[in-house]
Amino acid sequence: MRFFIGSYIYDIILLILCGVVFKTFILKKGLSEKESFFIRHTLPIIYIPLSVLLIVNMVYIVLIDREIIDNTYKGFALYSLAFIWIIMVIIGFYNRIKYGSKDWEYVDETKRGIFGLIGLLVMAIFMYLFI
Repeated sequence: MRFFIGSYIYDIILLILCGVVFKTFILKKGLSEKESFFIRHTLPIIYIPLSVLLIVNMVYIVLIDREIIDNTYKGFALYSLAFIWIIMVIIGFYNRIKYGSKDWEYVDETKRGIFGLIGLLVMAIFMYLFI
């Protein structure tokens, strides 16, 4: 995994994600049903600063990888990128629970997503501790 972070492919993926985040959360163009649900039920004072922080972190990581700026805070940038993404996912799950449909299929899909997020966090903690 360490060979992937810092590679050209990783930087291209980050730049593409910057464009997608900007188009989705700042310009609000070409939204899917789930994206429009998230934007409709989340305050702009919450998702716009988080989106800007995601974009700034991704650009900062790309600039560090291409050795344009010093890599003093690269670890902080990587962890904050993951933390902001997790915060946005938690907000999305909160919106699904509070404002979403109450039929069993929708609730079951939300529960599976929450268990998946918890599993991802547990796996990341174990990787941090033992690798």
